[in-house]
Amino acid sequence: NAAGNTVLLISHDMRLVAEWARRCLLLSNGVILAEGTSSQVLYDREALQQADMRPPSLVLLAQALAQFGMPQGHLDVSEFGRAYLDLLENCK
Repeated sequence: NAAGNTVLLISHDMRLVAEWARRCLLLSNGVILAEGTSSQVLYDREALQQADMRPPSLVLLAQALAQFGMPQGHLDVSEFGRAYLDLLENCK
């Protein structure tokens, strides 16, 4: 991809998608259920449920912490960690 080539990745491994894909199409039975950045698609609970897919653990954790003000959209562990530390600082 860095050489200017398009790379098509087809996978049921949402952790792999989160790590490598910038854009995402979520398909089920040949129908596009969601399209956008990987973050947009992997945080779309309804579309993932409709496709019978489970988001990466990091997404599930971020969604569980949303009620406490955790920002949504992080797919990278280090970004998530920084956002979590910021959340803890703001809770003091």
